[in-house]
Amino acid sequence: MATRQYRTGRFVWQFAMVALSVFALKVPICGASENGETAPPVGMTPRLQEAAKEGLGGAWRALGDEDLSAEEVRAVEAYVRRHPDVSSFAFLMTLSEQVPDAHAKIPDKTKAAVLCDALEKCVCVNWFGVLRPRRSYDDLAAKQLLAVGKEALPRLERMLKNKKEAMLAGSIDATYSTAFKYRRADFAYRYIMLLRDEEPSFSTDPKKRDKLIAELQKKLKEERENPNPQRDPLPGYMDKTALPVGMTFRLQEAVKEGRAGRNFGVWRAFGKVPLSAGEVLAVETYVREQPDVSSFVLLMALSEEVPEAYSKIADKTKAAILCDTLEKSVWLNKFGNLLPQDSYHGRPAKALLAVGKEAMPGLERLLTNKKEAPIAGAVESTYFSKFKYRRADFAYRYIMLLRGEEPSFPTDPKDRDKLIAELQKKLKEERNTNSGDTELPNNRGQAGIRE
Repeated sequence: MATRQYRTGRFVWQFAMVALSVFALKVPICGASENGETAPPVGMTPRLQEAAKEGLGGAWRALGDEDLSAEEVRAVEAYVRRHPDVSSFAFLMTLSEQVPDAHAKIPDKTKAAVLCDALEKCVCVNWFGVLRPRRSYDDLAAKQLLAVGKEALPRLERMLKNKKEAMLAGSIDATYSTAFKYRRADFAYRYIMLLRDEEPSFSTDPKKRDKLIAELQKKLKEERENPNPQRDPLPGYMDKTALPVGMTFRLQEAVKEGRAGRNFGVWRAFGKVPLSAGEVLAVETYVREQPDVSSFVLLMALSEEVPEAYSKIADKTKAAILCDTLEKSVWLNKFGNLLPQDSYHGRPAKALLAVGKEAMPGLERLLTNKKEAPIAGAVESTYFSKFKYRRADFAYRYIMLLRGEEPSFPTDPKDRDKLIAELQKKLKEERNTNSGDTELPNNRGQAGIRE
């Protein structure tokens, strides 16, 4: 699951840019922190000390090729707590990738200080994302900053005054930063707006962005001077009060993306580091308490990594999560493809069929859902465009298999609608005859599944 190649591919270019920032700003990792301390922390192993001496780029070379040992984790945790500034950024990111439990123990106030200092002082800010008039992108550092919630607000508000240039490296990203003239304040404005659960705007004209920033500053000042006890200052980015103890950053991110129906990109990146014991307990708790699309990635992680924990989740809960995902996810790639011959079932489809009759009520409701069901990918998107997949088409197939019957898939949606109508009529008649208690065959829908 965990691969060094993945971490190298994802971060090597980013930390190269961080190295540029360090050299430009003369900020070594073990340099003076905010409280003026200069002594290297106790317990640093030789490679951590080497990383500290070489700066953030050196930190990546030393940290990215080999997992941190238990001793190194303790040393890194201690350093980050003592030095809540840009010098801890590489260490904080490494903890989040390699040791989610240790990352979760770092106070939000400390994370906010490290991340805001990095946003303010590093020359290149690629790891925070890209700002565009449409489809701005928040990268890992930005997501972590948003996840700490209110602890980030004071520093971000101060940064609204910082009109210093914020560069991006890379052929495409650099074009954006040059064309739009990114400033630190532009990133701070976006993050404050998202934390307030308001839609941020991004104009290509810096003068128009300045007006938006001024309006936000005025609003924040008025709210401080005239506090409203009825208003939650952070209403919706991530309601941590609804999360069980032990939810690490990556679990929180999976939940947040799931609520928005953006499951499958998160799933691809989720399994690089196995779930810890604490995360397994948190996942089990969340899945049972929230049987909906927000639990999808967590449920799939249990099925792949901790089968014994997955088997303890009630079939009714699994069915509710999987049917809600089939209904609400933006993309349905992992469910498989529907074809006139040789349809393919992905892991979620197989999991849905495995729960048997508990899936029937949710699937039957989906028979009326003719909303499109997009599938991404060069080949897969061709199938979607050609056959015009709908949610109801997937539901029809799964119900037929659960009943032990062979599903058909005509290429014309009108023909598929006739089959769906016939199935709905049959289900209704059976309910009237059998009081709704329809027996399913013992194969639990495994007929017709192609591996």
